[in-house]
Amino acid sequence: MYSKKFFSCDTLKGSAFTSSDCEDTETTVTHCIGSDKKIYEVTNTETFACNTTPLAKNVYIFNVPEDTYTSLGASKPSDWDTDCTTKYYSDDAGTLATVECASNWADNSFYQKNVGIKNVKVVSLTTEDDTDPLDSIAGRLVMYVCDAQKECKQTIGYIKMDYDTDNTLKSSYYKILATGGTTADAGLACDGSTNIGNVSETYGVCLSVSSKSVEFSAPGDYLLDGTLAGGSIFTLPSSNGNNALVLTATSNVIYYNKAFTQTDYCVDNATKKIEVKTSQVCGTNNCEKYFSCTSGDCQDTTNESCTPQPTNNDCNLATSDAQNCDKGYYLADAGTTTLVDDGEEGDLYECKENEVTPAQIDCTNISETNKNIPLGYLINADYQHNSDYPIIECYLNQGTRKCKAVDVTDISCGTSGTNVATAGKIFSNDGKTTFKICLDGTNSGIKGGAALSYLMNASGTLGITAKADNFIVVNIDTAGNIKIELKDDVTTVNKYKFTNNNKKIITRDSTDKDTYCTVDPITLFDYKLNKCEDGVADGDLVYYYKSA
Repeated sequence: MYSKKFFSCDTLKGSAFTSSDCEDTETTVTHCIGSDKKIYEVTNTETFACNTTPLAKNVYIFNVPEDTYTSLGASKPSDWDTDCTTKYYSDDAGTLATVECASNWADNSFYQKNVGIKNVKVVSLTTEDDTDPLDSIAGRLVMYVCDAQKECKQTIGYIKMDYDTDNTLKSSYYKILATGGTTADAGLACDGSTNIGNVSETYGVCLSVSSKSVEFSAPGDYLLDGTLAGGSIFTLPSSNGNNALVLTATSNVIYYNKAFTQTDYCVDNATKKIEVKTSQVCGTNNCEKYFSCTSGDCQDTTNESCTPQPTNNDCNLATSDAQNCDKGYYLADAGTTTLVDDGEEGDLYECKENEVTPAQIDCTNISETNKNIPLGYLINADYQHNSDYPIIECYLNQGTRKCKAVDVTDISCGTSGTNVATAGKIFSNDGKTTFKICLDGTNSGIKGGAALSYLMNASGTLGITAKADNFIVVNIDTAGNIKIELKDDVTTVNKYKFTNNNKKIITRDSTDKDTYCTVDPITLFDYKLNKCEDGVADGDLVYYYKSA
């Protein structure tokens, strides 16, 4: 349990906080944490105006002013028999102590804790000042990490403050603990055994490999495991099979990354660097371990050997023989071949094996011809970013097809509720290993893995016009891609579709045109093409309705 944190937005406002309470102004006053675990910037303490957009995914250092108290004199107020959360008694030594408000408190000094708005600000770790601006406020520093959903958790680690003295860049180092910050001194050479988790000679953190450490000069994600030294500020997890944690390094912060949740990531045993998903690299040898991590806590899930892919060999969409790209779909910033690293819209690329030379991968920008963009949910093949944005969602926007990278937060299929996917939306109930589409809000969802087709309620998702009592065809492939069937996808639009009771489309047996059931008896439902609703306005969609 971390002990130093700033106010909740509910406390500041005095009631439940929602973004509807906010208005934009210009003067920053403080930050607060909403009941949704997101951090908001409050800009006017009188009206509780704030920035309605919470802080984005990142690690943040905050300056949290010390608590202040108002002296109430030597006589205990008569109302101190209840609610002791802000009431303090000073003993003869002048030490404040929170205890049960009791009638036998001596008449020494009584204090009321001030619970007004604190001036909590984000701290910049680079400045042109000629002195270190953190030197006088180190004890008030706290660290928070926010994930892709913008939910934030307090954490611990080390920071580097860069400042300028006589045009010479200098740096100071601090460790940020649960209760605040303090100066960090350089440690000893990392021996891989006796000082794991301690500060290195160059102010990094020693790992369980001799001469290896997490450093500000080498950003990335690293695995801290082994037996930690007694002086380490970190504590390894010891529950749910976890025995390691993730340390993430940026140019100014090294921190316990409680926002890191991944499955089967390859760890280079020579450096302890977390490389890429094993599905991208497994095949030969040299990578002895891979791990699965939840909120920064990890466990060994090794079951095969793999080779880490060099971190400088990113997928290059610009080449005809696409280097370091796997088959599948990628999203690039519009008009470029730079892979999207956020949840923005971009150009959709499809990478396939070359028909003549299968070992060669060719990538094509299919956004150049808008009608070539499929509607639906595509598996993001970009291993650099698909941990945060595993799905590329392609949808209609005023008749134009667009794609953006998205996260998946729903975990079940239904008609309403928190983290519940409704008809036409996707969810994952296995930690984002596989993804399912909710067909009508009453089933367990359909996932990829086999080339199958289903009928789905035309519910209005993906920009599709909602049509009551109508259904559209959903095609799912072996890679897990989920696509809405369009007129251009088929040579003939069938007048009828037949399904089982799970809405799986049953294809007529080619050798017996009088029956659709060649294995087990099954109840069939027939759907008829809605010729009056041919989907022209929605870009070639085809609608069916259930026959009476």
